[in-house]
Amino acid sequence: MKKTLISGIVLVVVGLILAAFGVGHDGLQGVYWDNGVRVDARTDKTQSLKGIQTIVVNSTDYYNVSIKRGDTAQLKVRASKSHPITTTFKNHELTVDGAANAKAIFGGTFTNTDPSVQITIPKSVRLKRVTNQGSSSLSVNDVVVDELKGVAGSGDISLTDVTLKKPLSIASDSYVDVTLDRVKAPSLSFTGSLDVTVRRSTFEDQASRIKTTYGDVTLSENQWQALTVTGQSGDLNFENERVKDGLTATLDSGDIDGQIAKNQRNLVTTSTQDGDISVYGHGQSSFGRPRHQNIHYRLKTNSGDITIQE
Repeated sequence: MKKTLISGIVLVVVGLILAAFGVGHDGLQGVYWDNGVRVDARTDKTQSLKGIQTIVVNSTDYYNVSIKRGDTAQLKVRASKSHPITTTFKNHELTVDGAANAKAIFGGTFTNTDPSVQITIPKSVRLKRVTNQGSSSLSVNDVVVDELKGVAGSGDISLTDVTLKKPLSIASDSYVDVTLDRVKAPSLSFTGSLDVTVRRSTFEDQASRIKTTYGDVTLSENQWQALTVTGQSGDLNFENERVKDGLTATLDSGDIDGQIAKNQRNLVTTSTQDGDISVYGHGQSSFGRPRHQNIHYRLKTNSGDITIQE
């Protein structure tokens, strides 16, 4: 107990000394330790990216990376001495490595805005590849790119008005949310732990798969060739989905709420071991008769309710 008390007093004294050091250097600023007491400061950077073709985000810290449409190919980095972000542009490839040697901050921070990387891509430029394999959250807005890879990353991914030439494949064993809005690609493949939201997107060339461990899956106004959804703990909600070959959903624990047009083309079969089923307002577990070229909706949850509306 005595040692703990002494350690606490020492930490308080050190903190007061560091805070006083920051105040004594041009106002209330954050300070950090790097072989001595250092005053933190902004290290903003702007750089031309003429001829850019590929982007690799490979950070070990959490910050935001955005790729969006702009007038010129340009990079803007907002960082600090305590949380540096390193960028390299060589052979048409931009690599972002961030905050591998981040330092603990004492006192106020250098800015009210978190470290971030903003990349602008002109309308005339088509990126060959974007790879997100670090801890940063990645947002891509109004950009055409041949391929986007999100492998082993732990940052959220948000795509808006993005067209891809190759299938969109995202896999992570960490806690990642994915939000897609007006995205077009041959297919979608996602494996992760948290929520997946897909709106107004098109994946009509190949079958798609969504597998989430703990998250909810929300789908609205999309077009699919075929879709398979699996989950351990989370709900599935879908409406106004256009599916060519069918939709299959299997949940261990979670509710399924969907909207399916009530017509002769659609065949709906449902199953739950512990929960209630309502198909078009009735307690029946299925709708339609098997016919040639049926669009089959196979919906199953081991523990949860299933509700289908017209």
